[in-house]
Amino acid sequence: MQTDFNLYKVDMKYIRNLHNIDDKVLSVSPQTGKDNRVFVGIVIICGIHKYCIPISLPKEKHKKMKNSMDFSKIEINGKLLGVLNFNLMIPIEEEQLQLVDTTIFKRDRENIKYYK
Repeated sequence: MQTDFNLYKVDMKYIRNLHNIDDKVLSVSPQTGKDNRVFVGIVIICGIHKYCIPISLPKEKHKKMKNSMDFSKIEINGKLLGVLNFNLMIPIEEEQLQLVDTTIFKRDRENIKYYK
């Protein structure tokens, strides 16, 4: 069963503040080249709180890992595109979210099409 979901960018200042409190929060700093990091939403709702799960680029170790309660692979046609680390999800509010448009347009450059 496939579930639709949306991708979001999260306010950089908000992430920076969270990272300063907890260094397990993934950085979105331009200085480290992470300013394009996207977070997955479906925003998870636990009680009255909402959370976003960061997408990470796959590493070699991820190929051998199995999906579990706190980890899931994003694969299409057997190709590993990314991973979700549920244990790195962050608390979020609607005003900190910016929807990422993944619609591919003919006028998009090739690198933009690949990214989308």
